[in-house]
Amino acid sequence: MEKFLAYDADYVRKLCQIGVYDYVIVGSGFGGGILADQLVKQKKKVLLIERGGATFTTHLCNTARPDFARGTNNSVEGNETVYNTIKERVQTAEGSDPYVGGPVYCLGGRSSVWGLWIPRVNKASLDQYFPADVSHELQTYAYSRAFDLLTNYSQSEVYPIGDIHLNIKDLDEAKKNLTALLQPIIAPDEEVEIGPIATELNSPAVYRFPMGGYSTVTPLLNRIYARDQYLTVLMDTEVIQFDYDQPDAEGERQVKGLTVRTKGSGQVHWLNTAKATVILSAGTIGTPTIALNSGLQFINPLVGKGLMDHEIYYVRIDIERTDDDPTEPLNLQCVVKLGTELALLTVTINANFFLAGSSTIQTSQYWSADGHLLNPDHKALAEKKFDTIAILVQFGAELDDNNEVLGLPTPDPVIRVRRPISHNGLLQKEMQAVATDIRNGIVKDIIHPGFDFGEKGAGAPAARWHPFAEDVPSFTLLGFGVFSHETGTMRMKGPDNKPGVVDTNLKVDGFKDLYVCDLSVLPYSPPANPTLTLTALTLRLAENLLGENVEVR
Repeated sequence: MEKFLAYDADYVRKLCQIGVYDYVIVGSGFGGGILADQLVKQKKKVLLIERGGATFTTHLCNTARPDFARGTNNSVEGNETVYNTIKERVQTAEGSDPYVGGPVYCLGGRSSVWGLWIPRVNKASLDQYFPADVSHELQTYAYSRAFDLLTNYSQSEVYPIGDIHLNIKDLDEAKKNLTALLQPIIAPDEEVEIGPIATELNSPAVYRFPMGGYSTVTPLLNRIYARDQYLTVLMDTEVIQFDYDQPDAEGERQVKGLTVRTKGSGQVHWLNTAKATVILSAGTIGTPTIALNSGLQFINPLVGKGLMDHEIYYVRIDIERTDDDPTEPLNLQCVVKLGTELALLTVTINANFFLAGSSTIQTSQYWSADGHLLNPDHKALAEKKFDTIAILVQFGAELDDNNEVLGLPTPDPVIRVRRPISHNGLLQKEMQAVATDIRNGIVKDIIHPGFDFGEKGAGAPAARWHPFAEDVPSFTLLGFGVFSHETGTMRMKGPDNKPGVVDTNLKVDGFKDLYVCDLSVLPYSPPANPTLTLTALTLRLAENLLGENVEVR
């Protein structure tokens, strides 16, 4: 397969020299991969450069697929295992907080392991941190268009379209019950919703296979297999830097070419970009590394600065089942106000979700079917007959210019990062109280209907297996970079023309033909997974590049 997928770098160099390509895109994830597919659909010649290769042969109809049932030791798709195996090393400078993330160099990038959960960023955060026109477009149509793309038009207001095991009445009842529990803290103009996922679960016809979880690997591989004349994918090729002209009379520069290095042979090539527009989509760490190597920090001091990942807290609780049938999976979310801050609260029951099945994240509490708090070494745990409740709280985080990608000549990228822990003890207590109410409500209404907790919660202290344990579940802060949500290093201008690296159309200031399309452009680390927002911005960029008369979808 490697031989079939490979393109000759020297031949590509010659094609660049004669001006074959309209666009050169660096990176194949949610930004670069989607953008390449949209441009190729309109018969634009695209050179897509990916630092990694194809991780393994996937996307055949008879390849093993996830069954969307929670595993006992890991997410059933193996996201966690695969990500921890293929992510690349990132070094941290002295004084940094621990960093647990890392870029993914392979066809599809981050989209091959993360990004299936696609909530919108709430209106208040968009209006406060994003340019007004971008905020307006996201809220009016861009989010809906991106959602349709990521779900293959298979989902409506309640998804998926067609038969689902958990009927609409059950979903509405669950939403109503959670709404009642959260009513005091639900943010204005927000409501409890079903957690949206980038997945097509049902086949629209007998001989059409459902897409499953979205990844840019699918459209890119399909075009490679078809030998699409408009797309060249140069894999195992690292972009080191780019050259550009001196500014013209209008103060704008033009990219002249890219310096690339092929994996294995280590050969270095200079690709003449000629008339092509260049889009950097190498990620929040990769894109600024290329920009710093190219000297953009001397043009704009914000290049590479502002690196941030929002704080994500979790608690996981296992409730013993009375039979072999687990409770039906459920994933609900709501924007809430904790203290003075907005946060996205997610509640899952047996959902195929990282926190529900991770082997590296501990369960906070185990409860017996009759309401006793179990010691973690109790024999019932070995039988693994538990329903799992996972509660996730995501806060937003403003960019910090003391955090940065350092342009050091090291084999691995180097970052300096500190996370401001702004959520004090009082806020922790509020989160714990909310988690306790959710746990008790789910047990009483869904897992063990009619269960009586009494005044002291689930069981009296003397009846517990562990008499010193508290009822209240404790939240744990996940590490910086755990889900590859880092943002900010090539930020977009904010409201009121707040300084940035790219404009509202993602074009780099001071350049005619250089754009950025990845999470680095976000001017804020929002209280939500950023996949849907990046997809919406990518489609918006495609529309801008192609012209108003071209529909992107």
